[in-house]
Order: sequence, then structure tokens, then C-alpha cells
Amino acid sequence: MRRKPEINYLKIIKTAAGVVLSTLLAEAIGLESAASAGIIALLSIQDTKKETIRVVGKRIIAFGAALFFYAFFSYLIGFNVCSLGVFLLVFSPVCIAFGLSEGISTNTVLMCHFMAAGEITPPLIGNEFLLLLIGTGTGLLMNLYMPRQTERIRETQRRIEEMMRHILRMLAERLDAAGEGNGSVEEEISSLREILEEGQKRAYENAENHLLEDVRYYFRYMSLRRTQLLVLERIDEHQKKLGTCFLKHAGCIAGFLRHVSDSFHEYNNAEGLLNELAELKAAVRLDPLPREQAEFEQRAVLFQIITELEQFLTLKREFVRRLSQEDIRMFWNAS
Repeated sequence: MRRKPEINYLKIIKTAAGVVLSTLLAEAIGLESAASAGIIALLSIQDTKKETIRVVGKRIIAFGAALFFYAFFSYLIGFNVCSLGVFLLVFSPVCIAFGLSEGISTNTVLMCHFMAAGEITPPLIGNEFLLLLIGTGTGLLMNLYMPRQTERIRETQRRIEEMMRHILRMLAERLDAAGEGNGSVEEEISSLREILEEGQKRAYENAENHLLEDVRYYFRYMSLRRTQLLVLERIDEHQKKLGTCFLKHAGCIAGFLRHVSDSFHEYNNAEGLLNELAELKAAVRLDPLPREQAEFEQRAVLFQIITELEQFLTLKREFVRRLSQEDIRMFWNAS
């Protein structure tokens, strides 16, 4: 079922306020085409602080290029629609090539004012630049306040870990020769995937709204869990190949899966679990090779599951190793 898009009411309110404020300010200082400042403010208010700053910077830089190209073509062809069209044919590719695409729309609106006036003079240039500054500046002002999402992200983390523990237990039940398993692993994986996508989006926005603090930890955490979920999906696919006949090592692997589930936590570095898995892997290797083809194939599948579990735990170990002391202090000790 397709999820309904979430309405950002705060952004709607800030956009409306920004349009009104910038238009009134432009009118108050006597600028021509004051409403254009409101349009620029509307286009400048982005979802995050850093994104807004990037967009504002690109539009101001692109203004110089727009003025140069439009002045050249308008005096060559005339102040008409043809010169505007030629201007766009040159200005747009230049902006795209230099990563200034956000400056195309706003600066085209400003160049239209020169076309309407039929001239480019210092007072008109000052008028357009002030419209740009007021519109973008208001956009920045409106986005100074962004609600913190840390607690929501933490709650999402708790949900993710509980669901991953549950999936690990379900995989263990299916693998255990004494258990038939219950529930659908595929449904649990699908539900967790949606939560991870939403969590990663929220973590990215949170990082983009912190100008001085580095809070990319949450985004890296979500990326880790998404990659681990792919490993669990592969384990689920391997298990389906086993059918209803299980080898003696299946019970040992099921027990290890339960152990991973019980110790699954954000702060576990997985070192101890990897050592235990290495011992289990060695025991499977030392066992005499099966004589029957079917049993040999099933043992190969069990070995694939062990390899996937090793990858699952290695991902977590490497994630922890890449953490700085500052990350541990901020995101572990403070939790």
C-alpha cells in the first residue's frame, strides 16, 4: 500500500510568511517589481538549512553570469523575447555545467525586468540585485529555525533494532530442526525496509540542519542497518533452499542466530560474536563430507548462511572501528 506523502506544515507556514515579509520589505524601500522578492523567497526556502544556504549562494553567483549574458544578447539583438530565448540557450547550459542550476529560474525572472524596461542601467541593476538579496535573505531567515529530530531518530533506532532482533529469531526458528517457524520473514523485512528508508531520510535532514555540529552518525547508522538487512534477505533466500530436511549443524547455526538476536545492540562491536562464529565455521569445516548429493548441497547452503552471518557481523565491527572518540562521546555516552 502506497504511503501518503507527509505534509510539512512548518515549511508551508514559513514559505507564506517569507513571501509576505520579503514583498513588504521590497515595497518599503521602494523597489520596482517588489513581488519578485516574494517569488525568490518562495523558491529559496528548502527542506534543510544547508540546502537553503547552498541554493542562495548559487543564485547570487549566477546573477553575475545572467547579467553578463543578457546584457550582451539584449544589446546585440534588442530587448525582446528573441534575446531572452537566446540568453536562456546559453545561460542554462552554463549554469548546469557549473552546478548552478538553481540560479536559472530566479535570474531569468530578474532579466525579464530589464526586457520590460528596455534598458540596463546601474539603478536597475541595483534594484534587481536588492530583490535577489531580499528574497534569498528572507529565505535564509525563515529557515533559521528547524525543529530537532534527535529524539524521533532515536525512537526509530529502537524500533529498527527490535525488528532486526525479531527477524533474527524468526530465521533461527525456521533453521532449527525442532521448530517449524512462524510468521512471514518477507513481511517483516519489507516493513523494516520502509522504516529504514524513512529513518535514513530523517537522519539526512537532521545532518543538513546542523551547521556547526557533525551529526552524520545517524545517517551512517541507518546505512549500516540497510546493508545488514540485505544480508538478512540473502540468509532468508538461502534457508528456502534447505527444504524440510536439516543437517546436524543447522541447530548450532540456529542457536548462534538466537545469540546474535539476544546481543543485538547499537553499542555491540561484534568482536566476540565474530570469534564465536569463527569457531562454528571451523567445526563445520572439520565435519566429514557428506556422501549423498542432497546432503552435500544442503551443507553448502549452511556454509553460505555462515558466510552471510560473517558479513553481517563484519559490517557492524567496521562501523564501530570507524567511529571517532568524539562520535562515541556524543552518540553513545549521551544515550
